[in-house]
Amino acid sequence: MKSSSKLCLTTLALVAASSGADAQRRNATLPVVTDDKVLLCQGRLTGVLRRRKANKCPRTNRRLIVDLTDFVGDTGAQGAQGDTGAQGVQGAQGAQGDDGAQGAQGAQGNTGAQGAQGNTGAQGAQGSQGAQGNTGAQGAQGTQGNTGAQGAQGATGPQGPQGDTGAQGAQGSQGAQGAQGAQGVQGAQGAQGAQGAQGNTGAQGAQGSQGAQGAQGTQGAQGAQGTQGNTGAQGAQGAQGSQGAQGTQGAQGNTGAQGAQGDPTIGMIFTSRTSSDLSADNTTRYFAVSGLGAPTTTIGNAEMLVAEDCDLADFTIRLVTSPGSAASRTFDVLVNGADADFSCTMSNFSATCSDATADNPSVNAGDLLVIRSTASGTPNASQALVSFRCD
Repeated sequence: MKSSSKLCLTTLALVAASSGADAQRRNATLPVVTDDKVLLCQGRLTGVLRRRKANKCPRTNRRLIVDLTDFVGDTGAQGAQGDTGAQGVQGAQGAQGDDGAQGAQGAQGNTGAQGAQGNTGAQGAQGSQGAQGNTGAQGAQGTQGNTGAQGAQGATGPQGPQGDTGAQGAQGSQGAQGAQGAQGVQGAQGAQGAQGAQGNTGAQGAQGSQGAQGAQGTQGAQGAQGTQGNTGAQGAQGAQGSQGAQGTQGAQGNTGAQGAQGDPTIGMIFTSRTSSDLSADNTTRYFAVSGLGAPTTTIGNAEMLVAEDCDLADFTIRLVTSPGSAASRTFDVLVNGADADFSCTMSNFSATCSDATADNPSVNAGDLLVIRSTASGTPNASQALVSFRCD
């Protein structure tokens, strides 16, 4: 709105300043109309200003050139920040540190008798990969690229509706009447009928050819110009200019420190759950060390094969329903059907137990594992959830 008001005031000032000397400048060379300059033409009689795209006005109009660079609006608010870019690729692994200094050599012991060569042990399971290190700090943002060239001016909007027709000028004087054309040949007169009933009217004779048109009268003086019509609707906004070239990418941030090496000692993890309740009695039940399975009274129906040598650890049991008053449940892992001293007991209203002893039983590849459940009193029926490791 500020730019529009300034344009109107400046235009009026330019009209007033140009009215006295317009006659002397009428035939002078005008500045070239560009995207930054607009040619306005003012009617002498109406004082109405019209914008012209061509570099000329009608002869009866005053001419005004307006520099649009004086009417640039305030800078618009900054647009919302774009989405964060995709994460950069992980930095290369750092170089391996230097080896520590070699310790002093100990005194040589007595040579012992050579023992028999033992069997080659099974290869240990590969440790799980360590957690990924934290991402390095993001590099500083690159300098903003140069603003792209301004897009081409949009196409001119459709022409506004035509203004109301001006009042009709005074009618010119009537031209002289043209000479009358020659009369057409009269038709032959019909024979007179007998007097009595009147006969039918005879057919009309052919019309004579039209006389030549008289010379056109002098044109009347031009009527006063009609009032200016309403301004047409604003044309559609021109297409947006093409986007400026992308700025140079900022320098890549420093590579983050490498994450700590994962613990290579984690082996297999066994988790299982009974698919139905352990019954509310003292019957011994067996179920598998992994997966979902129904408790059974036959040990061979629940045993599972261990794939490699490992040590049992972190035995944890959770019941959906505690044993209840004056009752308990004990769970242990059997190795090849034998007690492995790896168990825990829940009594009364306790619903969890664990065996975290440091003396972890060892099992060998090919051993059969199964979970055994025994009870005392009359425990509540419940499903059981089991978890332990074998490192």
